[in-house]
Amino acid sequence: MFAILGSGFGLYGYVPAIVGGLNKRVVLPERYRERVNARADVQPFAYGIDWRKDDYEALDAADSVIIAKRPEEQPYWVNESIKRNNIEKILLEKPIAPNPDAAQQVLDALNSSGKLYRIGYNFRFTDWANGFKNWQDNSQPAGATLTIDWQFRAHHYANDLANWKRFASTGGGVIGFYGIHLIALLSEYDYDNVIASEVAGQSLEDADKWFLEATNAKSRCQIFVDSNSAHNCFSI
Repeated sequence: MFAILGSGFGLYGYVPAIVGGLNKRVVLPERYRERVNARADVQPFAYGIDWRKDDYEALDAADSVIIAKRPEEQPYWVNESIKRNNIEKILLEKPIAPNPDAAQQVLDALNSSGKLYRIGYNFRFTDWANGFKNWQDNSQPAGATLTIDWQFRAHHYANDLANWKRFASTGGGVIGFYGIHLIALLSEYDYDNVIASEVAGQSLEDADKWFLEATNAKSRCQIFVDSNSAHNCFSI
């Protein structure tokens, strides 16, 4: 049984997937009940929810946990999950901490725990990513250049919101919240020789554009992400 900690994507993303898709039950803290009832996309799956007093009791009642809280909160709940012998599997939302140093500490703790864990980098499971993997494995010519162009207007820019997803120091920003999906995918194919990585925007804290150029043994990769664009496009 999955405990879910996080009332945003934790609810509208994972409750339908687990209850409706996997036909399994979930455990939620009682304070999420009002939000579940208010969301038309989640309420139909309420039949698969077991309610507990708070986050701690939800963890105690489960064998797996999905942690989908803000980056600054996730390290604490990872440690709470690791402490419990009943928790066997941990699924984390990205980013797992507000900065790389804190994220490394979380990863070290997870690796030492012996528990099974996965981080939800969604791009890795898309149809186009499967095509990309096939190209990398089977048909990539030596010296090829891979170019990825991703343009859109993020919700926080469209609505002028000053939330954590917008700012680098809280784990968000164009790299921390969006580009990290591409980093996770490319890291599987050893694009670890970084030639250039540049951000642009109002400030380093509130950057909305990112350019990356990196290589692996066979090819070069160039990425451009604009999270405050008037255009919507994703091309490879």
